[in-house]
Amino acid sequence: MELVYLGALQLLLYDLFSYFYLMITLNEFTTQLELEFDDMVVGTLLPTTDYRTIKGWSSMHALIVIAFLDANFDILLTGADLKQAQTIGDLYNLVLQKK
Repeated sequence: MELVYLGALQLLLYDLFSYFYLMITLNEFTTQLELEFDDMVVGTLLPTTDYRTIKGWSSMHALIVIAFLDANFDILLTGADLKQAQTIGDLYNLVLQKK
């Protein structure tokens, strides 16, 4: 029982740190990213979603992600960064690392 509590506490602390550092939580990040895609219904993506498996994913979507991160977080993502990240959560963590 203690391990479950500790895990939840660590997750809460991580969320708080992320929020005050970026002023956005992982779930808010995911929702904002969804809004960038015209053809996507909000609520489709999860932080664990492998963004490359999104139906219709193309290099245009990759450019949208790069522009989104640049415009909202002043983060310049490289092709190598995109290759390294697999999920929406990975993209969020890249933003935290680069901030």
